Amino acid sequence: LSDLFYESTLRGDAMQGIVEAVNAKLHAILPESMFMVGCFVEVSPQRDRLRVWNCGLPEAFLYLDGATRPQHIASSCYPRGLMVEPGDVSPDWIIVQESAHLYCHTDGIVEERDQHGAIFGIKRLETLMGEVKQGGLPLERVAEVLADFRGNKSASDDLTLVELTL
Repeated sequence: LSDLFYESTLRGDAMQGIVEAVNAKLHAILPESMFMVGCFVEVSPQRDRLRVWNCGLPEAFLYLDGATRPQHIASSCYPRGLMVEPGDVSPDWIIVQESAHLYCHTDGIVEERDQHGAIFGIKRLETLMGEVKQGGLPLERVAEVLADFRGNKSASDDLTLVELTL
């Protein structure tokens, strides 16, 4: 997929076209039972707007300047490779400031369980991300809290968290 992405960006293809091309390639090469989830993010050249194609991931969090609570960006597209033509609509531009932070994460974080079977959950992650952002804490703090939460168990799924700072 990286070759497709690099070639498309070198040509200056629109992000909507890149998202569709990734889908088409994955649909052609993956077995029927496999697909890819992810977020595609387009930032305007002036860095004052962004668009997010959330393809099957949990809600992304967008913190705008001074906000203590994030704007949630729900999954609005099918996972890639699942359908020949998923019929995605290009998302609206979101106005942002230089200090905006976007966090995208896999479901392994919110579905992590403690030793009693309780899940970590989206609300707990939102609270933790607020503490990280407001307190100027490193993103690694999330991994520490998750490790404490699950105790001596190994992670049951991938735990991926990506931060984009404008």
